Order: sequence, then C-alpha cells, then structure tokens
Amino acid sequence: MSDDPDSSHLIALSHESDLPAGQHSLYNVTMGANRLGYLILLVLIGLTFAQAFPVLAQDNAPMTLVAASPEPDAVLAGSPAEVRLTFNQPLQFEGSAIRVENADGQRVSARDLSIEGEDDEVLRVSINEGLREGVYTIIYAANRAQRSGPIVDETPDIVGTYSFRIQFPPPQLAILSPADGESFPPGPVPIELTTEFFEISEGQNEVQVIINGEPWTRFRAYERSIVFDQPGVYTLDVRLARSEDDPLPETTTRVHIAVEAPAAEAVADPSSVITVNTTQRILLAILAVALLGLGYWLGLRPDPAPGA
Repeated sequence: MSDDPDSSHLIALSHESDLPAGQHSLYNVTMGANRLGYLILLVLIGLTFAQAFPVLAQDNAPMTLVAASPEPDAVLAGSPAEVRLTFNQPLQFEGSAIRVENADGQRVSARDLSIEGEDDEVLRVSINEGLREGVYTIIYAANRAQRSGPIVDETPDIVGTYSFRIQFPPPQLAILSPADGESFPPGPVPIELTTEFFEISEGQNEVQVIINGEPWTRFRAYERSIVFDQPGVYTLDVRLARSEDDPLPETTTRVHIAVEAPAAEAVADPSSVITVNTTQRILLAILAVALLGLGYWLGLRPDPAPGA
C-alpha cells in the first residue's frame, strides 16, 4: 500500500462510486463519448479494409479469359467482323495484343486494338473482310491495368491461343438466262448466272458448261455468250468447279433451249412461170423481125398531098 496520500486519492477516483456527488454525471458523459468515438473509429477501419480487400484480392487474382467471340473451336458459316476477348480484370494497352492468322500464318486482323467494356476488361480487334473457308488461329496477350507506380509493366499477365473454323454452306448456282424452253435464232445465246457461297473469280474457281452430254466450254465470269449455228434442241448443264479437275456436281443446273431454223427464201410458183421452147423462140423472133420491117416500110411511104 502506498504511503503517498495523493496516490491513494487518484486510485480512489478511478472508481465511479468514489466520485464526488457533483461529478458523477460528468463521468458518465465522458465515458459514453469515449466509447462512441472508439466504436466510430472501429467502423471506419472496418469499412476501409472492406473496400481495400476486394481490390487487393482482385490484384492478386490470376488473369483469366472469361468470354470470347468467336468462341474456341467455333464453326462459322461466314467471315466474322471482329474478335472480342473478355477478361476478369481491367486491362491496359501495354503488354496487350490480339493477332489472327490463317492456316499459312498470314495475318488477317487489323492493327486497331482497342480496350472496351464498362471496366476496361474487353480487348477488341477487327478482322479483314471476306475470309475464305479454313482454320484460323487467334493469338492473344493481356496485361492488367496498373493502379499506381511510375514504371509501366509491359509483361503480359496471360498469353493464349485458340482456333476457329469458317465453313460456308454448300455453293449454289442459278441460271438467270436463258430460261428453260426458250427459243433463239442461230447465233450467240447469252448465258447469265448467279451464285451463293461461291465466288467465280476467286482462286481457280470456274464455270463448266456441258451441251448434250459433251463438255463444251469453261469460263470465269457471270455472263458469257455461246454460239449455236445449227438449228435443234439443246440441253445445257451448267455447274461450278473449284478447278478444271474438281467439279462440283451437286451445283449442276439444267436448261433446254431451241435454236430455230433460218427463214426459207421465197420460191416462185412453177405454175405461174411461162416457159418458152425453142420453136416458140424462133417464131417469136420471126414475128419481131416482121414487125420491125412493117414499121420501116410505113416510115418510107410519102405523105399524101393536101386535098387529095
């Protein structure tokens, strides 16, 4: 026990029941305010950690690809316009890239990389128009956005690759002209075609024409004329081909045309023609001479005198 009277007094004041009667309410107010301050401080600290923990957890979470268009191993009926890759974290340009290649390793994507999305979590790049059938590979790298620091880290957080395929529906051919059963005079007959999922001018593509079962001609155009000199009925089978030796029989379209005979020249009716034999020719000649002589004699006669 301490012999210091001041010390014992301070110890006594540490108990609420030992306070003087006039200071009892003041003690309660002071202690309540202190407790409320501690509680507010604890709440603020908790909120700070609650807000910081998801950010810290996200920064420490591995970067993953959560969505892709086209999807991996997708089979498309046409050429896509773009590639969109969605990740689980915001991105930055430094260290991020997308490249699309064909089966020969040639680049078929544009150089217009962009970062989109509400949280900058989407990488996008355009694809060249008119891609052909085949397998295409998407190569990508993504780097999460840095929240602070003077040095930009360009090392990708994730690098990946996947493929998709373009496979068009079967090619289709239609003959616009001539119509089935149409007739033409001898000479050139115009052929006009249209196709779907097949471009005649690409690669070694061509049109093959078979007339009456015999290969007739090949060409690489949507319009062409074929000359028919002989009258008759013709069967035209028109088909598409990937090359001279790679026809597509399923595209064969058939029409029939008629080539008319040329108009016959007018022939005189034999019954309306007067025929003259040799005897008649001699008699006609004698008659002609006699008429000439008569005319000559009449011309030599003297005119009669007036009043005679």
